[in-house]
Amino acid sequence: MKRRQLIKALFAVSLFPLIAYGQQPLVIMFATSWCPYCAQARQFFLDNGISVHEYDIEKDSYAYEQYKKAGGKGVPLIIVGSTIVYGFNEPQLRRLLGI
Repeated sequence: MKRRQLIKALFAVSLFPLIAYGQQPLVIMFATSWCPYCAQARQFFLDNGISVHEYDIEKDSYAYEQYKKAGGKGVPLIIVGSTIVYGFNEPQLRRLLGI
């Protein structure tokens, strides 16, 4: 499935679908390649074995549209299940992910 098709599928039912992969809720991160907080979030997810669908809002116009619809004003914007996390907030991410 192409990236654009995947994004459309994820947002087809509602803006913030709650889809679970086993025990982990769906995690979507809107980011940029140069953002240091995005890098911290990437490392956090990697260190904790969390699957994340990452979209670069500077390289993907459809992802940018979805980011704006979600209230995006800065990066990263992370969606965990149906909850939006603005910026890299490790305590909130840990709580939402149960880790």
